[in-house]
Amino acid sequence: MQIKCGMQKKVLIGLFLFLSLNLFTQAYLKSFTTDEPIHLIAGLEYLKRSAFYINPEHPPLIKLLSATIPYFTQKVVFPKNKLKDYFDLHETILYIISFIRLNDKHIDFFVLKARFFAILLSIFLGYLIYIATKEIFGTQTGIIALLFYCLEPTFLGHGKLIHTDVGCALFYLWYFYLLYKCYIKPCYKNFFLLSLILGLGLITKFSLLILLPIHALVMLSIIIKRQFRPILPFMFFIPWLVISASYFFHVSINSFFLPPNFLKGINLVIQHNQTGHLNYLLGNYSLKGWTWYFPMAIFLKETIPILCLFIFGIIYIFYNFKKYLFIIFPIVYYSFFAFSSHINIGLRHYLPVFPFLIIAASGFSNWLMQKNIYGKVIISILIMGAAIEAVIIFPHYISYFNPLAGGYERGWQKLSDSNSEWGQDIKALAKYGKKKHIENIEVYAFNCWLLPSYGQNFKLFKPVGAYYKKLWGEKDVNLIEENPFKKQPQYLAIGSSFFILPPSSLLPDLTPKIEREIKRELSYYRKQTPIAIIEKTIFVFKKH
Repeated sequence: MQIKCGMQKKVLIGLFLFLSLNLFTQAYLKSFTTDEPIHLIAGLEYLKRSAFYINPEHPPLIKLLSATIPYFTQKVVFPKNKLKDYFDLHETILYIISFIRLNDKHIDFFVLKARFFAILLSIFLGYLIYIATKEIFGTQTGIIALLFYCLEPTFLGHGKLIHTDVGCALFYLWYFYLLYKCYIKPCYKNFFLLSLILGLGLITKFSLLILLPIHALVMLSIIIKRQFRPILPFMFFIPWLVISASYFFHVSINSFFLPPNFLKGINLVIQHNQTGHLNYLLGNYSLKGWTWYFPMAIFLKETIPILCLFIFGIIYIFYNFKKYLFIIFPIVYYSFFAFSSHINIGLRHYLPVFPFLIIAASGFSNWLMQKNIYGKVIISILIMGAAIEAVIIFPHYISYFNPLAGGYERGWQKLSDSNSEWGQDIKALAKYGKKKHIENIEVYAFNCWLLPSYGQNFKLFKPVGAYYKKLWGEKDVNLIEENPFKKQPQYLAIGSSFFILPPSSLLPDLTPKIEREIKRELSYYRKQTPIAIIEKTIFVFKKH
């Protein structure tokens, strides 16, 4: 399968058009996922009043980018009462809901504008994968790598979201690509760019702090070799400048001339990892997670053709260890930290490794195709299978599970949270309600409070709503439900994640008594047959 020179440009344009159309269409079809509203609101608050105390556990770059177009192209309405204590869940939840409701007149357009830069970053990541692969294996292999990227479901699912995961993958690949450039052609320009990308990575996701030891070793090698020494101060200064600028130079002597909220965010992530997170895998729960979580997640969520290519790609590069150290080391290095993490809440956290898996898979594919006609046939079949799968499952990439996991029907029972139902199908639930003329629906799912923005009346799951009316007051619950109907709903919608995860891990301040009551209700509906399944993730039942 040789691509002629004249066709290469057309193929590249076609792949980028496919990727762009896919991501922008998804961005329109899918509603906000769980964390997107707070990321967007935080970015808007940063631009409005430099309120970097909001959502400090994530650095500001992605949030600022998501807020840029809405902030400068429309009149964003902020709630009258400022968010004073971000760590007060009650106050923060009500603030998020109030904020979105004040700006939901054209909710679809608002979501698209907010996701615009996230999609651009995803497209650029595809370009970088092509460039990096082309430099190692040649142009044709670069095109194959871009093709694999365009068909990979985890990137397609998360590439449109206001989240740090794809951005983290971008800057992780970019840093090691520039490190490779520094190795084969050391020069001031490459060392400068390496430092710049380190800074951008650090303001994208705190996970990329793992690049600091690598950067320190690069600086040490410059000192030892006594070449390019004048760049050393800049290799320290440039990341500092990028970090400080992203926090609008709100730095302090007491925080080592760094932004206090940058250090606070690092501390929060460390504390979160030490405390652990309630993780779910194959029917088991753990606060500390599992070392084999991410390999298992790939095994369950990757399309079979791409999974095969990943496996053979890894074997291929390890067989040629010395030749492909640039590909192997980033995989092993990130995996060391990821496998020891206590926060196993989604395959998305392993995305920084995926570009290198794609590069390895494309290298293997090119090698096999050059062997003989059988190699060409095998790779062609795998590519065709991956392409057909990517088209069939559109736009449900986040909730996709392969046949090994039992597909959509049973996959959600093996992995949860951002691997399945994550709030992305609330818009589809509202559409279903309108189609079936359902005036009011009871809901127990992520982001159910978005339903009024899409024109669907709803009430909180009965035991949840009753409990929070006592805890927070009827006024606050009415704000969440927005003009709640007095008439009791005849239907109940339950998100698949809410069937799996314990209520206490999903809802703040629950008592053991109310948790038992919720579990009893869930136990009843688990045995019932839903009258509808919304976009593979939300089950609709007739209430008993």
